[in-house]
Amino acid sequence: MKAEPEVAQYFQVEGGKSFVDIGANTGFYTKMMALRGVSVYAFEPSPKTYELLCANVKILFNVQTFNFALGDENIDAKTFYVHENSPIDGFTPSLDNEHLEHVKVKVRMLDNFQLSNIGLMKIDTEGYEYPILRGAIETLRREKPRLIIEMHEPLWRNDNLITSLLHQLGYNDLQRKWLSSYDKYFIVAQ
Repeated sequence: MKAEPEVAQYFQVEGGKSFVDIGANTGFYTKMMALRGVSVYAFEPSPKTYELLCANVKILFNVQTFNFALGDENIDAKTFYVHENSPIDGFTPSLDNEHLEHVKVKVRMLDNFQLSNIGLMKIDTEGYEYPILRGAIETLRREKPRLIIEMHEPLWRNDNLITSLLHQLGYNDLQRKWLSSYDKYFIVAQ
């Protein structure tokens, strides 16, 4: 596996800054950045996927993993849907409820972690990107990291909410990078 070519060039961190991987999954981007010598904070809420993430980065001294979902409030037990036949897990159930596991996960605001020296943040959370950004407002104002946000349905509603919030936070250089398959895109904010 390799980074999507449309956004690969943006996975750079300067000046010894850290990378925050939100929706780390099994750790592809976490590992890629850690092997470049970057300190990484990786968040993955799905318990089974989190185990794989930890196994994939266990020998990397510069990675800290967190088994939390991020959002705009602190909740100790929110229903998270794990899809048996798909790598897409999240807070929205699929139409195929027969192959759907319901697990309770902890949700925390990124601002609670008081992370500093952040140069890059990737968010890929299957449509939950806006609440995550709302829970990270103070961190974003203070750190001003580059953001790489994978967009999910409903695209235009989420795009409008996210871009409006980012403009309020002073992110004026927003680019949309469509994947070659044209089924999804990233917002890169600097």
